[in-house]
This record gives sequence, C-alpha cells and structure tokens, in this order.
Amino acid sequence: TPLFNAASPVGRSIRSVAEGENVRNLMTTVERGLSRIGSTSRSMLSGQYKAIPDVGSDDPEEGGGKGNEETSDVAAPPALVEDLYPEANEQERKLLETLDEIVEKATPDIALPRIEAEDLGPPLSFGDFAGSLKVLTTALVVTVVSALVVIGSNSAVMAALFPYYACFLTFVASIPATRDRFMKQVGAVLAQIQDTKEMISEMVQGVSDKGIGFVHSVEDNLNKVLEPMRSEIDKVTKLEKALQKIDPSIDIPDVSDLEKKLDDAEDSIVSIFDTVNWAIDLNRYFPKPLRSSVHFDMYIFFPTLLVFLILQLVATGAATGKTAAVAGSWKPISTSFQTYFAMVLQLGISFLATNTVFLARRINTVIESIEKDIRNILDSKVGPVFKDILVDRMKDIKEHMLGLIRKMEKIEGPMKKLNSMKMPKSLKQLKVKVPKVEVPIVEMPQVEVPKMDVPSVPSFKGF
Repeated sequence: TPLFNAASPVGRSIRSVAEGENVRNLMTTVERGLSRIGSTSRSMLSGQYKAIPDVGSDDPEEGGGKGNEETSDVAAPPALVEDLYPEANEQERKLLETLDEIVEKATPDIALPRIEAEDLGPPLSFGDFAGSLKVLTTALVVTVVSALVVIGSNSAVMAALFPYYACFLTFVASIPATRDRFMKQVGAVLAQIQDTKEMISEMVQGVSDKGIGFVHSVEDNLNKVLEPMRSEIDKVTKLEKALQKIDPSIDIPDVSDLEKKLDDAEDSIVSIFDTVNWAIDLNRYFPKPLRSSVHFDMYIFFPTLLVFLILQLVATGAATGKTAAVAGSWKPISTSFQTYFAMVLQLGISFLATNTVFLARRINTVIESIEKDIRNILDSKVGPVFKDILVDRMKDIKEHMLGLIRKMEKIEGPMKKLNSMKMPKSLKQLKVKVPKVEVPIVEMPQVEVPKMDVPSVPSFKGF
C-alpha cells in the first residue's frame, strides 16, 4: 500500500532497521582498524618504533607494501605493564601490578641507622681540656702553700700526713671537671639511645603498617575490578545454557573465592605484631648504665671515681713508704706537684674515655646487636605470616584474576553472537514511529427518492 512503500516515512524506517546489519559490519571494521592502531602505538611505547603503514601505498619508504621495516637504535626500556598483561584493562592491570609489587616487597625487615661521632657533639679539643684544669690548678696552689707551712712547722707528723692531704685535695678538685666531661658526653649518648628506642618502635610498627597497607591496597583495587564484573557475571549466569550451546567449554566465573582470600589477613597481621612487640624489650638491649643518668652515675661515674681515688692513695702510700718523713724537708713541695700531675693524667683518661669517636663506635656495636636480634624475631614470627598473606595469597589472587579475565574474554564473543541473534518481534519493539495519516471526510449529497403509489391488492378471504 502507499502507506508502506519505500518512499513513505514508515518504509524508510523499516529499511533503516533492515540495513542495521550493514551498520554493525561497518562498526566492526572501524573497531578492528582502531585496534590495529592501538597495537602499533603500544609497540612504539615499548621501544619498537616501526613506521605506520600508509594504507593503499606500495612504497617501502612510506611504510607500505613489503618493504624493510626500520627500527630505532634506541635501546628498548623495560616492559610496560600493558605488555605484561595485554588482556587486562587499566584497572585490572593496576591490581596485577600491585600484587607483583607486594610479592617483591613482602619480606619483613628493618635497618637501623648508625650514629656518627658528630651526633654526640664536637670532637675533643685541647682548649676544653685546658679549661678543665682551672680548679685543679687552684688546688695545686693551695697544696704548695700548705707544703710551705709544713716545712716551716718543722713537724715530722705533718710531713708524714701531707702526701695524703695533697692527694685527697687534688682528687676532690678534679671531680667537677671529670663530672662535667662525663655528663656532657653521656647526655648526648642517652639522647641518642632514646631516639634509637623510638626509632625501633616506629620501624617495627612501620613493618606492621606496611603489611596492613598492602592488604588494604589489594582490597580496594580488587573491589574496583570486581564491581563492574558482578553485573556482567549476573547477566552471563542467566544465559549460561544459551552460551554453552554456542560454546560448551564456557565456564561461568565465580568471584567469591577472590573475595574470601583476604578475610582474616588484617587480623592475622595485627595479632602477630602484638606478639612481636611483647618479645622486643628495648630496655633489655641497652646496658643498664645507658638507660638513664641515674643508672650511669650508679654503675659508671661513682665506681670510676672510687677506683681513681684508690689508685691515687695506693700510689701515694707506695711513694711515701720508701723514705721516712723528715721534718723541715722540701719534699712536700715535690709531693704537691706529683699529685697534681697524677690528677691531670686522671682527667686526661676521662676525656679520652668520653671521646665522641669511641662512644659512637660503642653505641653502634649495641645498635648492630639490636638490629640482628629484631631481624631474627621478625623472620621467625612475622616471616611465616607475611609469606602466607603477602606472597602465597597474593599469588593465588593473581592467578585467579588472570583466569577470571580469560574467562570473561572467552564469554565476550558468544555474548555478542547471542545478542545479535535476538531479533525484534513487532513494530513496537523496533521502535518505529508510524506517522499519522489523515483521511479526508467526503460529504455525500443527500438524494431524495420519490414515493411511488402502489395499488392495494384486495385480500382473499378463505386462504
């Protein structure tokens, strides 16, 4: 009818639907062309700078025909993630890259920094040593004056007691300088030890945070990958029988296994580090004298002073025991200088013992021992947990993810074929708008029919 002929609007709409297959074929050709261009771009990014062929050209120099393909002499960079996982999309590649990075960095370890001599203060100088001799030199002057008094008294008893008097006086005079030197250096040592303790705690916690951060990163990326897949899998599940008729080897993917891989991962890491923190006793690693200034005085300073005093008294006794004290002798003068130089030597030993280079080496020895012990604890306690969660499970997730991508890719073709097989059943499903056709109303003229007189027929009674 004229309503449905090729020139009418309805006819054109039906013809456009019938030509939809040609449009789909055209789109398929365009997609293939774009895919080829994309693969060429990826090969260029991976270091193979091949010429893009000129369609329809047979000139080898223009990249067409069968000419020799020239490549750049520039060395190809390492393989990109796109080259490692070409079948994955951007979000899936990000997840796979994260899994590879976690497996590579899953070893629990710490590395404590060492202390430099400069961290403990300026190096030993002669000016510092000379400044510490002020009080001791004042004590020398006092002992010399006292020696003159003893000589002038002409007393044998005072002459016999004077060496011990001079020894004790100069020893007391050396205590402030010795104390100041010890506390100045020990204060820096104690500060460094406190910083090291805090650093150890932070590093151990950092290992825990790194493990938990890896788990969260995988969970986030996994959810972003699976979220769009779930709707597709739901559609595929409803069409499972139809798809298997097209390809019997089709297997509907199941993402529940992936989601369960990390269910208890974070709790396991938190639990094992509670055990690790209990096993690491920071005070146990450092010697008692270096735990506080009180411990240092108790275990180092006062015992050292006592040893110095005993040595001085023993040396004084040995020196005076050889010769008897003589009244009026000038020996007290020489004794004053002997005790003075003995205390200068004692003070020099104190300065050398607190030398920053020596102290830094001793502290670094302790730090090295601590680092080794903590690494052993991490390897024995955290190592198996990290291997299970951050290595074995991550490898399983990667394997399942690659299998899931392949399954979805395998289903894609049959799904397109199945969708193309669904044809519309009515014009309503075709969504064709039928134009309204107005039919004109023709008014017919009224025709009057003339009345005709019909003669009456007599009735016959008896019939």
